[in-house]
Amino acid sequence: MDLMRSLIAVLLLTVSQFVIASTVTDLYRVTLPIEERRLAPSDLQVSSGLVKVLVKVSGNSSIADDYQIQSQLKAPARTLKQFSYITTEDGGYLVLDFHPEVIDSLVTRTGFKPLGEQRATVLLWFASNASGEQDYLKSNDSFYKALQFSAKSRGLPLQFPILDLTDQIALSPTDLWILKDQQISQASTRYKPDAVIAGRLTKSESEGVSVAGLFINDGINQPLAESGNIDQVANAVINRVADTLFKPIVSYKLSHFQTGVAVQVENISNLSDYVQLIDFLKRLSVVRQVKIERAIGNQITVRLNLDGSEEQLRQAISLEPQLQMLDSLRNQDGSAVMVYRWQG
Repeated sequence: MDLMRSLIAVLLLTVSQFVIASTVTDLYRVTLPIEERRLAPSDLQVSSGLVKVLVKVSGNSSIADDYQIQSQLKAPARTLKQFSYITTEDGGYLVLDFHPEVIDSLVTRTGFKPLGEQRATVLLWFASNASGEQDYLKSNDSFYKALQFSAKSRGLPLQFPILDLTDQIALSPTDLWILKDQQISQASTRYKPDAVIAGRLTKSESEGVSVAGLFINDGINQPLAESGNIDQVANAVINRVADTLFKPIVSYKLSHFQTGVAVQVENISNLSDYVQLIDFLKRLSVVRQVKIERAIGNQITVRLNLDGSEEQLRQAISLEPQLQMLDSLRNQDGSAVMVYRWQG
């Protein structure tokens, strides 16, 4: 009896790893391949790592298009907490660890919240005919490794079926190959995933691969079709799924801030600075309306509706000696963003 209970406990423990919500680790760490070690990483390396971490933390693959992120990428050093180098059998790597609080603040400034460590989990079913007959894709296949690498860069947890007798009865390799969606969905319920990717993988003699499959999410089946080299196909599949599952969480209402010119002012350290700034902007003849968009730390962003041109606004602001212009950018929707520092 004790032996039977032990076996049941082991079985439950084995299965439980597939049904418990997944926690993503190393959200604020990125590893970059390098050819040589430096005394310190270059700004280009830190910027590259910063973009990857921001995408992973926010779930937003286009977050680098935001004007505030573009501004930060020009001076990324303050976001970096520490760095180190490692060497593996595949080569040398630079490991960058970023300040969580700084990254979270950057994400929040774009109008969205960090996704957090608990993430939607995707179950993978793949079949291949590489052996001459239709069979489950082997767990050590290079395509699975490429999918795992891409998923890690997006902070997307993956699940893999056990492929025991229960799985084989519920979803045979042949049914998987021809993408019988009902059998795929029924076989997947055992693992309680948030979404499912099922497909057939074919490889060409030129080392290219193609995938034909289904992405099943909330009971909706979406077709998947990608071809190219292994890394290209894996990235395309994972990005398609991650962009769907990781819809950014809005941290404030955007509907009020779609028109006008954004003016971002740094170094607003007290209420007096704030009052002086808003009063000055409201007194400008070119400004029809001032809307407070957000205030985070010592930085405030306002949205100005104009009765004149952007150039007239620049000229008018230049008359205020306490405002030093730092940058002039364009948001991803084409609207202007002016960045200033308050010299209070």
